Amino acid sequence: MYTIIFNIAMIALCVYLFYLTTEFRESMAQIWPRIIIIIIIVTNTILLVINFINIKGKKHKENISINNKKNNNVYSKRFIVAVFFTVLYIYLIQYLGVVFFTPIFMVFFMYFMGLRKKIILVIVSIVFTLFLVIAFTKIMTVILPRGQGIFRVISRLIY
Repeated sequence: MYTIIFNIAMIALCVYLFYLTTEFRESMAQIWPRIIIIIIIVTNTILLVINFINIKGKKHKENISINNKKNNNVYSKRFIVAVFFTVLYIYLIQYLGVVFFTPIFMVFFMYFMGLRKKIILVIVSIVFTLFLVIAFTKIMTVILPRGQGIFRVISRLIY
């Protein structure tokens, strides 16, 4: 039931954000936000339909085992910790910069979510960071946070 409420809230928020993009002065500035908003609306609509189908298919929700309740508690704690570290990342990125802090954050986050293969952790975090820097700085010409002090120097060497 909570997922249905969340999906409806996300769709409503995205419709509002889509409306806000009409206030952008340049039409090119509207394109990326609108594409992302439309993708979010479509995926949430699909999830909403799937959740409705699942609710109609289940007759007795009381038959949830104790195991599932324990798993839900573990996932709830993981979710809270993940949100906390994401907020911390958003705060610290202005001081440490995207180039330095994003791979560290990604390695930690993927490890926390259960990925244990070290080579995959390192490769994915570095490749994603390079993709992020190239996509935003070269393709979309968006300035990413470079950090302060030595982190700014490292960022200037890379882009």
